[in-house]
Parts: sequence; structure tokens; C-alpha cells
Amino acid sequence: MEDTAKLTTVDETKLSPGGLCGIHKEELSLFCVEDQAPLCSVCRKSWDHASHTVIPRNQAAEGERPLFSWRHFPLFCEAGTLDWNKKDDAEKLRLVEQCVDINLEKATEEGTPGNSRLQNSITWVVLVLFIIQIVGLVTTIFVFTKAKPNLPVAAAVATTPCCPPGWIRNQGSCYHALEEEGSWDAGQHYCSSLGASLATIENRETLNTALKGIGPFNHWVGLLRDSEDRWKWTDGTLFNNLFEVKGDGPCTYLTQEAVSRANCSAEKKSLCSQKVKSRDGSLCQET
Repeated sequence: MEDTAKLTTVDETKLSPGGLCGIHKEELSLFCVEDQAPLCSVCRKSWDHASHTVIPRNQAAEGERPLFSWRHFPLFCEAGTLDWNKKDDAEKLRLVEQCVDINLEKATEEGTPGNSRLQNSITWVVLVLFIIQIVGLVTTIFVFTKAKPNLPVAAAVATTPCCPPGWIRNQGSCYHALEEEGSWDAGQHYCSSLGASLATIENRETLNTALKGIGPFNHWVGLLRDSEDRWKWTDGTLFNNLFEVKGDGPCTYLTQEAVSRANCSAEKKSLCSQKVKSRDGSLCQET
């Protein structure tokens, strides 16, 4: 009875030709990973296998074995691996724990600074990209804000004609000849209704050239002699005597050859003028 209950060691385990334990005559249904040997259920209780990894034999045959075993341990740890096979299980376990602690400390010391630096680098890159986007957005808004007020002015310059339809431009003024005859005062009143006045002449020769298609000149102009015997234009500007005024009378009219004087009640056509339309000195569109 005592021989049957005896727990055998690895050295005592023998294989029989029939796949039975040579000692206990039990089926070798188990497999010891550390010793790489088949075991029976009685051998499993041996002190030599008590701390070992034991799996079903069919799993061992299929290659389903743990990746780690006592005999492989010296490959993973350099400390305390001398005479590994001579150490007992308690000593092996102590060395394993020591090796794991050492490896964890190394991983912490070597890995943490690198990860921290990487995280810091990523944070700075994201921050810089965010700042660049904000600056670009602010710049775009600033440019469009400054450009918008100028757009209506540019459009107005491009679409504003220099003179009203039917008027003739000469230098900085627009001229329009009225065919209706009347007194000097009547002509001035009619020109005022058009937003103009009886014509102011800056250069008689160029004006004659510009108005040559009108026909014979017999039109009131805006030069008038006041009560103090001074010649003024309708806007109050003094006459600069750039051309000769012939005849008698306080009012003037334009002929083909000169500017002449006449009685203000005489019946004549009228020549109106107004300044070229522009905004802030900008150019206008020719008609």
C-alpha cells in the first residue's frame, strides 16, 4: 500500500511502451511544461511537479504551451541566473520577482522621459498650428474689412458720367445750349432748373471749338456787370479779362468771334454750364 501511494520524482518517472506511467501504471494524460515530460495523475502530485505548469497532454501535442517556463527564465533576466537548475523553487520565484522589478524600473526610467518629451512636442506643434490659423483668420478679416468701404466708391467712379446726357464737356465743365430765346434773367432761371447756371467761360477759343456743331452763336453767358461797374460771373468770381468784351450793356452773350455786351432784356438763346461730376477728385466716365 505504501509503495502505491508513494509520490515519485522526475528521475523516477519512466515511460512504458503502452503510453502508461512506468511506475504507477497510470495513463500519461498530463504534460509538464518545465520538464517537457508526460505525467500521470499520480506523478502530478509529486513534490517535483507541485510548482510546475502542467497541462493536458493533448494540448501539448497541439503546441498549446505557455510561452514562459522555468527553464526559459535565464534568457529574460541576467541577475542571479548562475546555476539556475540547481536552485530550488523558492529561490527561483525570488529571482523572478527581482528580475520583474528591475525590468519595470528600467522601463519606467527609460520610457517616461521619452514619452513626456513626445507629448510636449505634440502639444507645442498643435499650439503653433492653432496660433497660425488664428493669425490667418484675423488677417483675412482685416483685409476684407478695409477693402469693402472702397468698393462702392470704385463702382460709383466707373458708372458716374462726366456730364448729363446731351451736354458737351470742355476742360472741367459741361455745356448745354438752349434753343429757346428769352432775356438774360430767363436764361439764368432755366439753367438753374437744370442744376447749372449761365455759362462761365475759361477759354473762348477752346469753347468755340467744342461747340462748333451748335451753329451760329447768339447765346447768353454768365458774365454780368454789377452796380459798382465790376464784371463778375454768376458764381461771384471776378472776371480776369482773359478775353475782350465788346459793345454796350451790362449783360453778355457769345458770338462766333467774341463775347459781346447787350441789354439784359434782349431776346437771345442761352448757354448753360456746370462742373464735371466727380467724387473726391476721382475720374468720371466719358459719355
